[in-house]
Amino acid sequence: MERTRASLGSLVVIVATLVAAPALAQKTTGDITGAVADATGAMIPGAAVTAVCPDTGLTRNATTDAQGGYSIPELPICVYRVTAELQGFKTVAREVQVAVNTLAKVDFKLEVGTQSETVTVQGVSPLVEFSDKLNNYVD
Repeated sequence: MERTRASLGSLVVIVATLVAAPALAQKTTGDITGAVADATGAMIPGAAVTAVCPDTGLTRNATTDAQGGYSIPELPICVYRVTAELQGFKTVAREVQVAVNTLAKVDFKLEVGTQSETVTVQGVSPLVEFSDKLNNYVD
C-alpha cells in the first residue's frame, strides 16, 4: 500500500510537470525580422532599422548584417512604426502589428536619395575706422 502511494505521488508530480512545462514556455512577446535591399534588389549591409511603439515610446534598434538581414526580438505587443535608413538613401517607414508569439516579416527597398549639404557662410566685414584727426592739414 505504501509503495502504491509513492508511485501515485510520483506519477502526479510527473504529470503536473508535463502539463505545466508548455505553459511556462509561452511567449508574451513577438519578433520583427526582415531584409533591406536597394532598388536593384542588392542587399544593403549596415542600414539602421528602428522599431518604435508610439503607445509606450519603446524604441529598439538593429543594424543589417552582411547579407542585409536584421532581427528585433522580444518586442511587447504593439503596432510599431519601423523605419530603415542609410546615408545616401531615402528613409522608408512602415506600420507593423506585433502579436503574441509571432514573427512579423518586414522587408524594405530603399531608393537612392539626394545627398544634401548645409553650408553656412558668415561674412564679417573688416572694421574700418574713419576719423577727422587723421588728416587735419591740407597744403
